Amino acid sequence: MKNLTDFIFVIPNAMPHELCDMLLEEYQTDAGFEPARVGNGLVFDALDDNIRKCEILHISEKDVMQKNAFVRERLDMAVFGCVANALKYYQERVPTAAIQKDLGYDLLRYKEGGFFAEHIDSSAQTPRAIACSFGLNEGFDGGEFAFFGGEYVVQVPKGSAVMFPSNFMYPHAVTPVSNGIRYSIVTWFFNMKIEAKSNCPLDGFKPCRQLECAWFMKIRGSNPNTGDEVDDWGCSIVWMPILMIENAQQQRQTGAAVESFRNEMVRANEVGHQVLVAAAEQRGLS
Repeated sequence: MKNLTDFIFVIPNAMPHELCDMLLEEYQTDAGFEPARVGNGLVFDALDDNIRKCEILHISEKDVMQKNAFVRERLDMAVFGCVANALKYYQERVPTAAIQKDLGYDLLRYKEGGFFAEHIDSSAQTPRAIACSFGLNEGFDGGEFAFFGGEYVVQVPKGSAVMFPSNFMYPHAVTPVSNGIRYSIVTWFFNMKIEAKSNCPLDGFKPCRQLECAWFMKIRGSNPNTGDEVDDWGCSIVWMPILMIENAQQQRQTGAAVESFRNEMVRANEVGHQVLVAAAEQRGLS
């Protein structure tokens, strides 16, 4: 018979130390950190430093990404790879953990005195299935995961990850940090399958007429969100967000190319000017 602790795993070497350092170098001075909120059983929308005392930065959110998009998008992809490997590790040991996707990545900062009282991670509004937390640094005391009223305590060293179910059977706390600052990346997985209905808002939400409708068209290319190849029929309204994202990406790439060309022309003009000045000096014309 399995015990509850059999579903709690500390995964060593889940994230390279170099990536941990790069994440902290990029984000630890970001002005977007804010006090982390707690839930009331329905939503996570209250501030109470008697329950949770730490700061959070939602590093997967668009406005945070765009502060330094070139670097942060690549860091996000690197974190995604680590999360995917950690999930594979967990599912090899718990094959019944059927997961659809993660919920994005949060950077948590526990300063001295920071803690999170015992809680569970899932709510009616946010039905999480599995929690995953990566340790990013050393040089602090405290900050362990304490499960079941402190009966089972685990440490998450730098580069390691802890994974466990998010349901009511796994109440846990983060013990107070007594010295230093504790950083971690946290995400959650859920197993709800979301299926969009094919009801047309232009026809009284009746079932889509498909090829009988002039707006039903075929798209070929790559999905800008996932990179997956697309070769399928669908409603123009459904395709519109994907096409808008693709258009925005193309505009950014065009803008970057124009800026790069402009910079090259400026440098070429500077070099040309320096050559003319040098030639003039040699001829005694300056």
